[in-house]
Amino acid sequence: MKKIYLIIFSFICLFGCAFGVKANELNSINTTVYIDQNGDGHVTEVWDLTANEGTESYHSFGNLEDREITNFTVSMDGTSYQYESTWNTSASKSAKSYKNGINYTEDGLELCWGIEYGTHTYTLNYTIEDLVWQYSDRQILYFSFLPQNMNPAPRSFQITFKGDTAFNDIKYSSYGFNSENTNTNGEVVLKSKGNMSSNEYVVALIGFPNNTFNLDVTKSGTYDNVVDEALEGAKLNESKSFWNTFIPIVLTASIFGLVIFALVQASKSKDRIDKTEFVIPKDINNFRDIPFDKDVLKAYYIGKEERIMKEENIMGALILKWLKEKKIEMVQTEKDGVLDFNKDDNYYIDITKLQNLPNNIEASLAFILNAASNNSGKVNPKDFEKYSQNHYQKIERWLEDAESYSKSLLINEGYIITGEENYSKKGKRKVYKFTAKLRDEFIKLKGLKQFLEDMTLIDEKKAIEVHVWDEYLIFAESLGIADKVAKQFEKFHPAEYSQSNYYHSYYWVSSFSTHSVSAAMRARSAASSGGSFSGGGMSSGGFSSGGGGVR
Repeated sequence: MKKIYLIIFSFICLFGCAFGVKANELNSINTTVYIDQNGDGHVTEVWDLTANEGTESYHSFGNLEDREITNFTVSMDGTSYQYESTWNTSASKSAKSYKNGINYTEDGLELCWGIEYGTHTYTLNYTIEDLVWQYSDRQILYFSFLPQNMNPAPRSFQITFKGDTAFNDIKYSSYGFNSENTNTNGEVVLKSKGNMSSNEYVVALIGFPNNTFNLDVTKSGTYDNVVDEALEGAKLNESKSFWNTFIPIVLTASIFGLVIFALVQASKSKDRIDKTEFVIPKDINNFRDIPFDKDVLKAYYIGKEERIMKEENIMGALILKWLKEKKIEMVQTEKDGVLDFNKDDNYYIDITKLQNLPNNIEASLAFILNAASNNSGKVNPKDFEKYSQNHYQKIERWLEDAESYSKSLLINEGYIITGEENYSKKGKRKVYKFTAKLRDEFIKLKGLKQFLEDMTLIDEKKAIEVHVWDEYLIFAESLGIADKVAKQFEKFHPAEYSQSNYYHSYYWVSSFSTHSVSAAMRARSAASSGGSFSGGGMSSGGFSSGGGGVR
């Protein structure tokens, strides 16, 4: 017990010293974006900054594509700055005093301005030309308004979007930070919850009705396509983070409160993964045989854990497996013409013969598909996407169950060894040891992905039999590369490809599963005030990990 008190006392002294040292602090950023009739964004950023070191502040942008940032001005406490056409980031503080400019980087630019020590209010104004782009179904704003790696990160951030008229009938969400999103009186407001960290950033996605603006830039795709792109790496924010919740308590609590807090934390149990034996070499040889006993569900947990498999693909892989096993059938609904996989109402899956499934995961997916068909046994894409939106909790639960089932398979077959260890004097935690056996099998999985993606192995792949390609396609779907495998099969076996509904179906199956999972995520975001996601959005215009703040 004496050791615990000594640790806590040292902890308090460390934090006390840290808080006693003055440092640059970005108290808040309040941003307003007025969107004119041409879809240009007129941005005003108000920074409340306390600085005692450094020579300048900056805000980085990347991936501008067809956009341009112009008309950059700065004022401090109401005093206007002088714009410099060439900005030298290495210049002295006095040389930058009351001046601003643009520093061009490899992938974008930095808005820069000189700082004065003490607490001041800096007001930035600039225009983002062609901020809104035209897509097939909506006019879309998809842009990063705060970069990653801000130093210091703002304690609070708020951004408001408004136009000449109220924004109605819109879809919107945010990515990269924990936020509360609202549409009040036709103005969209994204507001941070608690202090932001340097890992967070701000990406806004807004879909306006067509004809809201007169736009010059047209892009292919739909709003849902952009959402799918933005959701890459995203995690829905449902509550405040640990630090946002407890740091204010730490700062204001008494020593007694800190002791209790530390003891409570010490008693908490957290599972641990032991990867001592699970060391993956950088260079891996190609591997042409399918590992994990050709069981895509068995491979799923470690594939997802190591980020070479994605949850939106596992559903498609199982549906392809059923097609191969002839347990389901794709049926054309129009009698004339060929099966058109670009039409949502041209086909459906017949699951009426889907029975005697080998595990609960496949059985529960069959149950979900049947429910989406209104118990008719005939599932079309529109019905399943609508079902996923209305029952997103069931889709999420199925994905969680699939991952847990896969993990249990690996444990039962000795790929993962479970154990316990003392975590504190009052508790234990589980330890999941990733064994050398799991390492070797995962290396084969990565080697298989590498083999399937390698387009130079023509002679070797020509010799592969058709039934092996059929098995490859299932794993390729789980790895997100089914399109590449199908194209290679068509090249090496054109006759079989032309007569195979199995290969013609892969695109639809992939689209069927990914769109439905995305629909579930969108529905969940709509249920939580406009959709706030940590992560994701890194494909947006303006996104930069080049940071900002003070330097």
